[in-house]
Amino acid sequence: MDITVKFDLDKKQHHILGIVDHGSRANLCLKALTNKTSISLLRCLLDTIEKYGKPEAVRTDNEAVFVSKLFRFSLWLLGIKHQKTDVGTSWQNGRIERFFGTLKEKLNQIDVLDCGHLNLHLRDFRFFYNHVRTHQNIDNRTPAEVWSGNGFKRTA
Repeated sequence: MDITVKFDLDKKQHHILGIVDHGSRANLCLKALTNKTSISLLRCLLDTIEKYGKPEAVRTDNEAVFVSKLFRFSLWLLGIKHQKTDVGTSWQNGRIERFFGTLKEKLNQIDVLDCGHLNLHLRDFRFFYNHVRTHQNIDNRTPAEVWSGNGFKRTA
């Protein structure tokens, strides 16, 4: 779970929340936030949990919204372990960092008008990432195939 940014044509900064499943690499949430607060992140996390189930752990960096008392207490109440990376070690959250690298390659090719326009592009990218783009580290399957249990190479 992490946040990145995209600027629109008016130079307004839009924060983007991404949540990637550790095992399947499936992107479970990709959304431009109207405000970057712990409560906004928790709303998105709760929506994601409602749709996909509760994770054992959530890994984040040490950004203020992730280490706030509200965020930490909420994870504790939900029974979710909070794994924080060491300061300055983005590679410890490599799956989301790699995901954001791929996302930024695509976002750098488009002009964004506003938050709604950005969310349309994020929706399209999420479909591409989960259902079209194969991943070398999951045996050249898509995250959707791994998530659903399809596409496994079986031997007789």
